[in-house]
Amino acid sequence: MSIQSLKHSDCITTTTEKLSQTFGRFNKNVHIFRNMFDWELPQWNFDKKKVRKEMIPEWNSDKDIVVGWAGLTSHFEDIKRMHGIFKHIHDKYPNTKFVLAGMALKDTQIEIQYDEKGRPNFKEKEIQDENILYRNRVKNLYSDLDSNRLKIFDALPLEEYAKFYALFDISLAYVEHNAFASCKSEIKVIESLHYDCISVFSDFGGYHDFWKEVPQKLKRNNVGISVTSPKVWSNALEYWIEHYDEAKKYFSELRKYSDETYDINKHIEERLSFYMEEIEHFDEEQTNEIAKYTYYNAA
Repeated sequence: MSIQSLKHSDCITTTTEKLSQTFGRFNKNVHIFRNMFDWELPQWNFDKKKVRKEMIPEWNSDKDIVVGWAGLTSHFEDIKRMHGIFKHIHDKYPNTKFVLAGMALKDTQIEIQYDEKGRPNFKEKEIQDENILYRNRVKNLYSDLDSNRLKIFDALPLEEYAKFYALFDISLAYVEHNAFASCKSEIKVIESLHYDCISVFSDFGGYHDFWKEVPQKLKRNNVGISVTSPKVWSNALEYWIEHYDEAKKYFSELRKYSDETYDINKHIEERLSFYMEEIEHFDEEQTNEIAKYTYYNAA
């Protein structure tokens, strides 16, 4: 159904270069509009100190450096690969704390049953086995970290999930290098920068789209990481922890760029003009097509 929709659409807009290339196999009229944000919405204006006091009151926000990651259940393999990074930083820097956010509120699986004619019926069933619950799998994976220095939070409603970024000093956007991740948007980076996080991310997919457009004067090493090796990521985090004042100043400048670039209210005219032009072009083509079959009587 998706492929049929792509083939028969007059125009397609999407968010990343990879998706544009993929959709371009089925339709020649594909345009990229990045995912953008209305920074005036409440969830982009949480007070970091208040959020930390509410969600991690036992941690000292003035002395601790909180390393965080936020994402949903499609990222379990990413979380597995990040474990070595977190463990290395955990062991080397006693002043670091860690947050993993976005655990499933309800774990379900799909059961397939067949009727007497062999037709499948799909039924969603809640998982009862404690050993395979998503949160418990993550908890077991990170059991070698000090439990007093690790917080695992359930997912929040969409209109509140930005609270997680208010908890972080350093935010990771780590993805495996595979076809699924290559289609992902760069929103994790933009969201974390908006909350003045030190943002270290995979230079891959949508994140690569973002990083290559950043002006050269705003680029530094140890920001966009082009490999998945935990050692390289650990080195990057080490650098920013040991150069913390430099990090806060640099990422504040990068935030100004990203906030400006991804502010939907500053680009809405561009989008509106695009759609109006597409509609005008479509109407013109339809008029010309109809004219081919119209008989004009000179009398």
